[in-house]
Amino acid sequence: MRSSIARRRLLKGAAAAWLMSAASSSRGSRGTHEMLDVVVVGAGLSGLTAARDLAKAGLDKFLVLEARDRVGGRTLNADIGGGAVVELGGQWFGRTQTAVIDLARELDIELFRTYDAGTSAFVFGGQIQRQATSAIVDRTLSDRIDAMAREVSVDTPWSGSRAAEFDAMTYQQWLNSLGLPQEQLATVQLGARLTYGATPDKLSLLWVLFYARSAGSYAELEGAPGSGAQEFRVVGGTQRLSTTIASALGSRVRLNAPVVTVRNWNGVGPCELVTSSGTLRAKRVILALSPSQANQIAFDPPLPSARAELQKQWPAAVDALKSMVVYPTPFWRNTGLSGQSYDFEPDGVHQLAWDNSPPDGRVGVIGAFISQYGSSLTADARKAALVDEYVKSFGSPAAQPVGYYEHQWLGESYTRGCISPLAPNVLSRLGSTLRPGLGCIEWAGTETATIWNGYLDGAVRAGRDAALRVLREI
Repeated sequence: MRSSIARRRLLKGAAAAWLMSAASSSRGSRGTHEMLDVVVVGAGLSGLTAARDLAKAGLDKFLVLEARDRVGGRTLNADIGGGAVVELGGQWFGRTQTAVIDLARELDIELFRTYDAGTSAFVFGGQIQRQATSAIVDRTLSDRIDAMAREVSVDTPWSGSRAAEFDAMTYQQWLNSLGLPQEQLATVQLGARLTYGATPDKLSLLWVLFYARSAGSYAELEGAPGSGAQEFRVVGGTQRLSTTIASALGSRVRLNAPVVTVRNWNGVGPCELVTSSGTLRAKRVILALSPSQANQIAFDPPLPSARAELQKQWPAAVDALKSMVVYPTPFWRNTGLSGQSYDFEPDGVHQLAWDNSPPDGRVGVIGAFISQYGSSLTADARKAALVDEYVKSFGSPAAQPVGYYEHQWLGESYTRGCISPLAPNVLSRLGSTLRPGLGCIEWAGTETATIWNGYLDGAVRAGRDAALRVLREI
């Protein structure tokens, strides 16, 4: 099935009924002259976490505006039938990601371990090798990166004595200085594409080091599915976190309400937010958006030049396509395979595949991050090529899938890329404008987090921090 079919099946039941009701109410709203305390822009996990904290603090006069027809931001569930879902967006937690784990507990949402028992397939040079995924992260390289990362502040990574030096260098240039064997270098390069969203020659070394420091270690970032940052999944899919919060907030969440302009932001308030359905006034505004998303909004008066430049320079077009192939059973488990496959071939369709079956294993699902080459194919050709690759990695039963789902995040108007592969000479020059509030604006979104930046845990932390700052102001 194509992405459009899968998306029509999203969020059935009570959550879907709520979304339709909220969307209808937002279309009927034509603005208000009432003064709101806070408007949160963006109903991803960061914005909804901020709104939830506002409500918990007793605040009543606030709204959440979401441009899409759904909540969840970069998380997206697809219903595959029989009460099972697959995640077409962000999906994993690690045990050190305590903020999002605590949130799941508060919402009575259970987690389960990512399946990783058995050996994995490594496709390189036309050959398939089978080995444990514990060999993926080279401890010597990890230790070297961690030692350099300790020189980078999580609060102000742009301010260190070597920040400009690290930021002027690409990750690839640094890797070249190590003289790594070709197979090890290929593994590191694949890891960079999966973790940072770009090849090492497109990445700032400072950004790579900050990411590792923010996560606690390089090994935490680069762990295979089932370990590190990829250890746990959400029962019912990760988007369930957002739909559960939004359902509790009810009519305070308005869908199909993109913000076009933010006016009068530079004073103590009120701000004016011009939306597709009217103008709102608020004492404070939380923009729970990535810098590239914020760049789609007009600001009157214009933002300071450095902040405006940061939003223009922030990466906005990451080719992130995720697929799910469904089978009657997770048959690979019976032959001692983990369901994981790492493809290093230049014409390989998937970069990483993994067992994405529901917790009870009622059906088998192989999830995958699609390569740049795979993204260039049609959906039908991509599915056929994936199935062929899975036959090689997992055996002949892989030739008989019963369902196919995919989602191309590059085509999302209000996402502007899933990951932030920051290029050289951005963070050291413009990073200081990333977090400080401006007038009545507070910034949120995972890109502003100091711990687990770029991840769901960072989104939760950033949302809570923004809510706390706003509550102190009002």
